[in-house]
Amino acid sequence: MTTNPPPPSPPASSPPPTAATEAANAPPHAGKAGHAEQAGLVEQAGHAGLHTTALRLARRSGFVLDIPPLSVQPGDNLTVMGGSGSGKSTLLLALVGLVDDELTIDGETWLNGNNITHRPPHQRRIGIVFQEDNLFPHMTIAENLLFALNGREARTHPRHAAGHGNPMPRKLTAKQRTQEALRACELDGLGNRYPQALSGGQRARVAVMRCLLSEPSCVVMDEPFSGLDKALRQRFRAFVFDELLAVDVPFVLVTHDEDDIPQHGQLLRLGGDGIERF
Repeated sequence: MTTNPPPPSPPASSPPPTAATEAANAPPHAGKAGHAEQAGLVEQAGHAGLHTTALRLARRSGFVLDIPPLSVQPGDNLTVMGGSGSGKSTLLLALVGLVDDELTIDGETWLNGNNITHRPPHQRRIGIVFQEDNLFPHMTIAENLLFALNGREARTHPRHAAGHGNPMPRKLTAKQRTQEALRACELDGLGNRYPQALSGGQRARVAVMRCLLSEPSCVVMDEPFSGLDKALRQRFRAFVFDELLAVDVPFVLVTHDEDDIPQHGQLLRLGGDGIERF
């Protein structure tokens, strides 16, 4: 069993940590635990992945949803299911920070060892894909993809990284990465078209690839397959799961369809009889 090396000592001029600062920086569930127990929780909360304490989501309308602690490792997935009004989309919005004054959240959300509970959505590094593709209509497909790269000139796609059958990582310019993304979407040669010229399935693929090009630390999707016919739904689902495995990040999927559940992963079912975990 290996142990983590102790953290470096603070400079002599730094004041010793107070109980208040220790409490503010404590990981999930560390509240009243003893020092030894807290040390174990630091290790649990500090590793990569998406983790929460128990969450209580309450709306002014009187709706209350209590969620048990969640833990989704890189490369792992959590599927959230439930009927209309069960709170599955509310949970997703709470995870990504898209909340309004109508929603109160008690609990903490951690990503890769960082407490992101009070961070705005754009600072959480969580990629979001909704049922609607939300592509920019005034941009071509290639420009939509380039937007996600945000000026980064050279990146390594996970499929070309060392350890994926390649002795050395392959560096790609932003334009090359965009062309590769179009090929992965089976849209090679269509980069100069605008979103309205594509089918719903094609736009959905671009939306997923744009999310992944932004290099999120976690991906959440709200009913991304529901607008597709059965045949396309199956192909697109396989495409999405393959791409997510390649980037090796935690993945949270909200759906109402049993067929959308990945073969391996966790399942959280919300309903009138309470919450079930599998």
